[in-house]
Amino acid sequence: MEVRHLLFLYGLCVFLSACSDKKEKEFGSNERILSFSSFDIKQTDYFPEEFIREVKYIPIKRDFDKDYFTFIDKIKYNNGKVYVLDKSKKILSMFDESGQFLQNIGRQGTGPGEFMNLSDFDLTNNGQVYLLDGFRDKDRLFVYDADHDLEGTMELSFEADVVKVTGEGSLLFGLSSWNFGDFKGKKILRTDNQLTDKFAMLDFNEGLNETIWMDYQFGSYGSEIYYNKPIDNRVHVFDQRGDLKQVLKFDFGLLNVPDQLKQNLEENFEEIKNFRYMRNFLVGFDKGYLGSLYDQGGYRIFLMDTLENVLYLGAKTDYYGFLGQFVGFDDGYALSYLDPEYIGEESMEDLPEWVKDHLKGDEFVIRLIKF
Repeated sequence: MEVRHLLFLYGLCVFLSACSDKKEKEFGSNERILSFSSFDIKQTDYFPEEFIREVKYIPIKRDFDKDYFTFIDKIKYNNGKVYVLDKSKKILSMFDESGQFLQNIGRQGTGPGEFMNLSDFDLTNNGQVYLLDGFRDKDRLFVYDADHDLEGTMELSFEADVVKVTGEGSLLFGLSSWNFGDFKGKKILRTDNQLTDKFAMLDFNEGLNETIWMDYQFGSYGSEIYYNKPIDNRVHVFDQRGDLKQVLKFDFGLLNVPDQLKQNLEENFEEIKNFRYMRNFLVGFDKGYLGSLYDQGGYRIFLMDTLENVLYLGAKTDYYGFLGQFVGFDDGYALSYLDPEYIGEESMEDLPEWVKDHLKGDEFVIRLIKF
């Protein structure tokens, strides 16, 4: 009996090990290396016109009698509504497609139903809002219905940076590297919208001392969801169930940040500026990839045409790329904004006259480029 039992356990271990090896091999085969040096690189100051299907400008009209944003960290475009997040002022504002202010969603404070901080937010297809309140070690998730009334608040047993609602209603959280709650050491948590069925995946590099915050968020295009957390040049691609499909590894050759410098970002940050790394956004589309990177002291937008093997590399800049201030993707659009404080006459040359007039009136303009 004992011998038979031992043989059964041994066979089970061999089977599980084989399954694990198979999964690792399958996963490894789904890693795609994209080397910049293998592309024909073309420097450009403009988004290549052949990739543009539509451009929309939305002139934002803030209500100065109410709390209003002064900086834009994130934009979402959903069912003809524009949502603008200002993390520093802790404001999430909603505008219609003409740019008219509609309302602020939620309220900052210490009372019931009020949030302390605004880390991130996302929307369902019907307009529900999931708002991540990342305050110290007491993160919470606020849920607002389609009319933007508070539906509920959930305490989180983990610390998260960003949140994404999948097309099938699951939630993806980008966990903080300093998370000391549940799922410590993991990068991604997938859960249902009631936070009951949880599955954590992807490990942080144990040797990485991440004491400097680098902004990032989930990107999406079609059926795919993209996750990249600087200073890692691997982009993880998920489907709308929240299952990992593929890993994209961007290779910059001699400009890759050396591993030893990554071990302490704060101490080595000045030296890291001499290299190149993926910044905070990337999505794929039918012809390749569109993303942003940090490149030896400045920021660049790039468009990688994998069909023609051409890489369009935007000019290095402190602030603006050929998309304006690029803040993400939504519903097939590259989302950016034009800030009247920073945009100069040269950057206004190709803008419609009414857009120039709106900017001269000290107001923001949202630009949506469908590609």
